[in-house]
Amino acid sequence: DVVHLATEGPLGLSALRAARRRGLAITSSFHTNFDSYSGFYGFPGASRSVAAYLRWFHNRTDRTLVPNPDLARRLEDIGHRAIETVGRGVDAALFDPARRSDALRRRWGVADDALAIGYFGRVAPEKNMATAMRAIDAACAAAPGAVGVMIGDGPLGERLRRRHPTVAHCGMRTGVDLAAHVASLDVVVLPSRTETFGNVVLEAMASGTAIVAFDAAAVRLHVRDDVDGRTVAMPARRDGAAGGRAADDAFVAAATALVRDPAAIARIRRAARATACRLSWTRIVDRFAQILVSASQMRPAPASDHASRAVARRDLRLLQ
Repeated sequence: DVVHLATEGPLGLSALRAARRRGLAITSSFHTNFDSYSGFYGFPGASRSVAAYLRWFHNRTDRTLVPNPDLARRLEDIGHRAIETVGRGVDAALFDPARRSDALRRRWGVADDALAIGYFGRVAPEKNMATAMRAIDAACAAAPGAVGVMIGDGPLGERLRRRHPTVAHCGMRTGVDLAAHVASLDVVVLPSRTETFGNVVLEAMASGTAIVAFDAAAVRLHVRDDVDGRTVAMPARRDGAAGGRAADDAFVAAATALVRDPAAIARIRRAARATACRLSWTRIVDRFAQILVSASQMRPAPASDHASRAVARRDLRLLQ
């Protein structure tokens, strides 16, 4: 009845064509800034072409779902149509401060009264890993006994393991194991400037860690500076590379200032957990289902398939 496309690559393109041939309703998700990523992987000239393809792809669907209002406005400004904002939730039962592990912290070399300062997520160029490592190094230098921790893997994983041997490199983790690793951190630095949302923000908050992050995407939606996190202003696009360097310097300074204030860390950790516990997936899933129903009802049924479409409409009414 409805085809939802979660990727714009070859698989998504094949599904788009098949669904259009059958006259089915089609929705899609825009959740990765592939046009911005091209510069990080050696193809800076491809950004405009990638953006044009993404616009063409999503405009051939009945609805495009995006995770935050800022992204919705940006896409509308460059010609995307039928945009719907659908946020993200967090599993606060999985990501829980109760999963904090003294055994893990001892394995990392963290003393009982010291801080574990880390990053978790994909270890890739678009995540601004150079700034992440600068922030971890500077924060560890500012907090006696602090230990740096990297949770995750990706294209830069091996390089960072070689260049930062004093950091505890945990590799990729999933499920309860990941939740225990995150809850065992005290401060998390998340310096990416390319996120459309950033699920790790909510997962870190639900785990009761104090985050430092740029004021964009999920951070702008859910984090109050110096209440349930520390936020750093995003550089303006017109400021170019110099603005980016200044913003990265401000990020490192914010992480360093936070680790020098244990009372602030404790206060932010409590507030972050309370904020995340209000961000249930239930409301998000309900809105997603409503958009699918709406898209299906607006798509006219093929003349040869009225009976099956009647059954589909009945099923969708039950879903509502």
